[in-house]
Amino acid sequence: MPEKLPRKALIAISSYHGVIYPDGTKTGLFYTEALHPFEVFTQAGFEVELATETGTYGVDDLSLTERFLSGDDRAVFDDPEHPFNVALNSALRKAADLRKEEYGLFFASAGHAALYDPHRG
Repeated sequence: MPEKLPRKALIAISSYHGVIYPDGTKTGLFYTEALHPFEVFTQAGFEVELATETGTYGVDDLSLTERFLSGDDRAVFDDPEHPFNVALNSALRKAADLRKEEYGLFFASAGHAALYDPHRG
């Protein structure tokens, strides 16, 4: 292990965006589960990147309801220029393209999608 770890963090999010809820709504990135760590890491001086297995994502429909997304979090979601949204929509990385030695911190945003395997039913 290097003597000093890089001040660069990786937040891994799910690329799965399929129906999982009984009412037919989709799972995926639970928005605030990645937003909140992103804010903490950037405030701590880390450069933060986001990645998924495929380099794509979809947002969990439930995470966009007022119960889970309101106030400051809603303001961030509605601001396409917020650094989190820029990272998510313009700089999302594909996991296979990453080099582990570039990161000093790894955070996996779980959510429902990470726990769901569509091939096992």
